[in-house]
Amino acid sequence: MVIHTNSYLKLIDFLTPLVAMILLLPFYGKIDEDLLSLALLSGISLVLYSLFYEYYYNYYLTHMDSKLRISITSWLFSILVIFIYVFFVNPDMPSILLSIMWILITPMIILLLKFFLKKIILRNNEYIHKIIIIGNEYKLTNIEYDRLITKGYQIVFIKDVAEFSNKYSSLKNIDRVVINITSFDIYSLDIDMRYSNKIISMSSFLELYQRKLSINKRDVESILNINPFPRKVYLFKRLCDYILPIIFFLPIVIILLFSFVIQKLQAPGRFFFLQNRVGKDKVQFKVFKIRTMYEKTVYDPYTRENDERIYPFGNKLRIYRFDEIPQIINVIKGDMHMIGPRAEWDILAKDYEKNIECYDIRSLVKPGITGWAQVMFRYGSNIEDSKQKLMYDLYYIKNWSIWLEFEIGIRTFMVIFSKGGL
Repeated sequence: MVIHTNSYLKLIDFLTPLVAMILLLPFYGKIDEDLLSLALLSGISLVLYSLFYEYYYNYYLTHMDSKLRISITSWLFSILVIFIYVFFVNPDMPSILLSIMWILITPMIILLLKFFLKKIILRNNEYIHKIIIIGNEYKLTNIEYDRLITKGYQIVFIKDVAEFSNKYSSLKNIDRVVINITSFDIYSLDIDMRYSNKIISMSSFLELYQRKLSINKRDVESILNINPFPRKVYLFKRLCDYILPIIFFLPIVIILLFSFVIQKLQAPGRFFFLQNRVGKDKVQFKVFKIRTMYEKTVYDPYTRENDERIYPFGNKLRIYRFDEIPQIINVIKGDMHMIGPRAEWDILAKDYEKNIECYDIRSLVKPGITGWAQVMFRYGSNIEDSKQKLMYDLYYIKNWSIWLEFEIGIRTFMVIFSKGGL
């Protein structure tokens, strides 16, 4: 059976406010006509708002930050409609506490239901979009390829323009053609294809689909308009820097105390490990971490698999990235933010500046405990990994938004609980 995606999305938006109310039935006691009207009104306003802004169009091809923006802004509009209705039409509102609970859980249920719907759609191969990549100058990593397949894209690799022209006479049923060759002549394509917006460069493809920037200096358009964060962004991030440690104060204290005791049993010595890191404008500072290695170990700039320098519980701390928790001290001091590019060791930073193009751009902003590169790529173990992580860092700086910040926060917990580290 063919799934009509947009219809199901509308149905989820329309019915979820009522579903959320039913889940809260033990608190409400019963759903009378007033509550039913409230739920239906919020569902209708959700659908109308989403239709007006075309949120249902290719919803599953949008990224998580866009989905968060869509869900939250449409729900805020719905709340506004409800408020007007209650204030002017029906002042008999249920308790404030129940209303807040309903307001909080409804968008969460919407996102969850749409997530499961996506799984069904992909299982039925309904949402397949075809992308043709001509050339092999930039080689997709396994992570990049798997993400595209998981999202519902069919990737076809073509050697050159001549092969593409032989196989395809038009762009019908093709969503994107990615030019991945050094020298490309637009006139080598058929006249009907030359100026189609379906044809994009590899640098544009990386930014739009992989959410990273090309660091090849030939791709000037990808690194243009990368600037330090404006003051309003800085103020927002500093506000989060103070609020988040307060919210998570209790689990932070428990983890630190427990780590202190176990470390003393397995690897006696200093609890904290201090290291020079490079921050904004290449200013160096000492970062605080929980020591995860035995003291007086052999020097190696990279951590290896099954590294014998790491004591057993230290390995657990590194897996879950709990060894990074003391960096909150650096956040409070103003050296770092909660979210930003990784604060790199000064020795490695010097090496990267010599060997990686555009590496110095990341120093335009303050580093963070977690960040876009940390949640999108594995733990770096060589210079090639560092290049990949830089591409994600530059995307974050260029495309910063509150929604991307929220996404990083969500992905951080997803990575931690999947035991993948950051």
